[in-house]
Amino acid sequence: MEKKKIKILIVEDSEDDAILLIRRIKKDGLDPVYKRIDSLRAMKTELNKEEWNIILSDYILSKFSALDALNLLRKNNYEIPFIIVSGTVGEDIAVKTMKKGANDYLMKDNLVRLVPSIKRELQETEIKRERREAVGGLVESEKRFKELAELLPAVIVETDSNDKITFANHTFYKLTGYLFKDVNKGMYVYRIIVPEERVNFQENLKKHNGRSTSEYTVLKKNGDIYPVIMYCNDIYNGYDKIIGSRIVMVDITERKRAEYKIEESYKRLQKTLNDTINTLASIIENRDPYTSGHQKKVAYLAINISEELGLSDEETEALGTAAMVHDIGKITIPTSILSKPGKVSDVEYKLIKTHSRTGYEIIKNIEFPYPIEKIILQHHERLDGSGYPLGLKDKDIMVEAKILAVADVVEAMSSHRPYRPALGIDKALEEIDNNKGILYDTNVVEACKNLFTKKKFEF
Repeated sequence: MEKKKIKILIVEDSEDDAILLIRRIKKDGLDPVYKRIDSLRAMKTELNKEEWNIILSDYILSKFSALDALNLLRKNNYEIPFIIVSGTVGEDIAVKTMKKGANDYLMKDNLVRLVPSIKRELQETEIKRERREAVGGLVESEKRFKELAELLPAVIVETDSNDKITFANHTFYKLTGYLFKDVNKGMYVYRIIVPEERVNFQENLKKHNGRSTSEYTVLKKNGDIYPVIMYCNDIYNGYDKIIGSRIVMVDITERKRAEYKIEESYKRLQKTLNDTINTLASIIENRDPYTSGHQKKVAYLAINISEELGLSDEETEALGTAAMVHDIGKITIPTSILSKPGKVSDVEYKLIKTHSRTGYEIIKNIEFPYPIEKIILQHHERLDGSGYPLGLKDKDIMVEAKILAVADVVEAMSSHRPYRPALGIDKALEEIDNNKGILYDTNVVEACKNLFTKKKFEF
């Protein structure tokens, strides 16, 4: 293994003692290059000529001492590890030299600790050098950052660990209306946030774990407000201690305006769709006065069943919309058949059964955000495949259609029809209970029954 090279300046007036030190250093695994000096003048010369890794010094020399050497190092800001190796060092002298800047002291007749001490001090020196470079790099980085920050259109603020502003760029003063003297007096950053958001803002600063992104409302000095998106990062002292926060705020007023316009546009579209649905529902109910309100009641029950089953808001909304117009296909069926007081013929029943497909064909041309037309198409399908128009079975039927099927049957049986009087809720619940798992989905049936028996649901 290659030995570690090391440049040693030995402050010693005995050549023999210097050679003794070098032999010990070589024996313990280092590869030293050394220079022995014995005067202050010679020491100044060597310090100017070379970069030394470490200094080994006797305590008392004929021309000067270790204390003289330490004073020279301190006055000229040399940061070279300094180890005293002497035969006359007592504890009081050792403590004195350590206070003056010596890193360690050893006895010449016991050099066991010499190389370990040298290695330790070299390692400490390297750590200090890396820290100086890190801090220097951090200072330079901070300088460049602040120069750049003055050119950016975003608000940039730095705070100390108590959230007081320590730096604010030109944009901060321009957009918030605060003056340099306001910040210089000791201004807390939360003052630029509207009062109702300050607690959340302060909590976020304390627990953002290094970085965070949030939206807040900035309060200008004159009372005006504007929305911002805020990026927050910790500031470190060059090591591992957090000393503050850096906050970048970007004005999102235009984005908020665009979002508002989109939201308003969506509301108008939603109103148009709702108006369309209500108009379609009215068309069929005006043609069939005996089932007036049927679709609205079915929609009301279907929505409650959906919520009982824990469907998403989107699924529930889609189901409610589909239920409001699930019989729209009956618009093509003659009124004389729809309001016929007696039993319909097979031909008439076949014609009535086309309303699911016809409803699908009508609704598919309207652009809804969810598949309303498929729910309408499937609302007369049954688990065992006996339904219409496609004869779908359990797994192929949408859950919304399964709910609509149960709601449709329960409402129809409990209400008056031209061909029969109302059978009542009990009969309707008996019908779906007897056929759960056969015609109707079991979970849907149980949810529907629970609404009527435990939650006292009423149309």
